[in-house]
Amino acid sequence: LYPNYYVRMLNGMADSCDTLLTRDHLEVAKSVLASFDVVLILEDPSSSLEHIFKFLGDFSKSEAKKVRDRAVSMPKLSSNLLKKMPFYEEIRASIDAMKTLFENENGLDIELYQFAIDLSKKNKFVMRDEGGL
Repeated sequence: LYPNYYVRMLNGMADSCDTLLTRDHLEVAKSVLASFDVVLILEDPSSSLEHIFKFLGDFSKSEAKKVRDRAVSMPKLSSNLLKKMPFYEEIRASIDAMKTLFENENGLDIELYQFAIDLSKKNKFVMRDEGGL
């Protein structure tokens, strides 16, 4: 994979791995993403399921509540066990260095992801009232 993978793909540049991407490429990627019928953020399963059902049709307000109520939440795992290991500080320093490198090399993708989150919150579908269209 190359830096800013999603911006690269939405610009049709899968084979242009040596091309340095710019903010202009980010704006094109945002435009392409904004043209999608629906944008789902899978880290938000309740909202994503609701959008899927609404997009597919026949989705009432009571059905939306049922989906939200039974949505699977992803558990957070603790790293406390790792913290007890003698080499934890070395691992932590390596992770922090890689995170910084990742953020520096993929800043456009990170910004595109935030744009996708904002788009997903704006997904609009007409919902029928209970008992009729």
